[in-house]
Amino acid sequence: ELLMGQQTRSDDALGNLVQELNLDEDTISGEIAIITSSRILTEVSERLNLAARPEFNPDLRPPEPEESCLGRMADGAVDLLRSIIGVAPPDSAVPEDDLALLTDPVDRAALAGRASLGDQALFVDELAKNLRVRPVGTTRLVEIRYTSTDRRVAAAVPNTVIDVYLEDQLDRKFAALRRVTQGLKSRLNDMRARLEASERAVIDYRNQALSDGFGGQERLEQQLRDLSARLSTASAEHAELVSELTEIDALIAREGTAAAAGLFPSEIIEQMRSQIAELRQRQALLLERFGSESPQVRDMDGEVIRLEATIDAEVSRLRDDLAKRTELASAREQTLRQRLRELESLAIQQAEREVRLIQLEREQAA
Repeated sequence: ELLMGQQTRSDDALGNLVQELNLDEDTISGEIAIITSSRILTEVSERLNLAARPEFNPDLRPPEPEESCLGRMADGAVDLLRSIIGVAPPDSAVPEDDLALLTDPVDRAALAGRASLGDQALFVDELAKNLRVRPVGTTRLVEIRYTSTDRRVAAAVPNTVIDVYLEDQLDRKFAALRRVTQGLKSRLNDMRARLEASERAVIDYRNQALSDGFGGQERLEQQLRDLSARLSTASAEHAELVSELTEIDALIAREGTAAAAGLFPSEIIEQMRSQIAELRQRQALLLERFGSESPQVRDMDGEVIRLEATIDAEVSRLRDDLAKRTELASAREQTLRQRLRELESLAIQQAEREVRLIQLEREQAA
């Protein structure tokens, strides 16, 4: 008796790669067909050397007694009947084991299976006649029985059949494993080549990014934050200068240059305005004592006019300085804004490169 589907060490080793059999009635019937197949029985015949036993080899049996006269007459009648109905007698047939002499393709095809067994063909037929293989009830047990006049042959044949079947089962599993392994080797070689190509692509991409001036994402973000802060300061400074210049120009246009003198923090202007105030006080005293036609009064008028002209010139100079600072602030703001645009464009490219790098690294990890 043979227990089908029994777990063995080979099953443990190959179970992860070879799909397990679902042993139902159809599967057990298929395995029984394999056990009784000519391929298995041929191996059994070769192992037991059945060609050396008269039970299987007719050439080793004692010669049969000569046929009686009545038997010969019966054979002659059969031959006559064959000739009447158009069937060739057996003696005229071509030997079945000599395929080279067969010309009919039907005969060649019919005997192809027997010819593939070679010298074991007769012994396989004899084995198959007395071999019984059947399932035991609804279990997974399969009973293998052989009937023979020799008790040793009756025991040896089932044991050998089981051994050959189990070896054939292992061979089938190893063949499946070999196919899987060959497929895995090809797949692994392909994956190894893809992995090396992915690693080279990641390294080359990083090196190219560094050579193109693309540093880390954190560094670029820090530069963007610093530049944005500087641009905000420069924009506020420029707006303040523009507002101050606009106010001064409006005051000068409305009231004159001297009216804007108090808007500039200048010591020179303060000193000259203080001198003008002193001269006005002294001039008022002289007017009371000597009148407006006094030479001293006229000299003071000239000095006041000169100081006022100097104040106007200083105010104009300070206004022009303020206009130049405004232009410089505007230029600085434009430069920072242009640099910020460049960094933002660089950040966009950096983000695209980061996405591409992540894709390459994901492919490498896969």
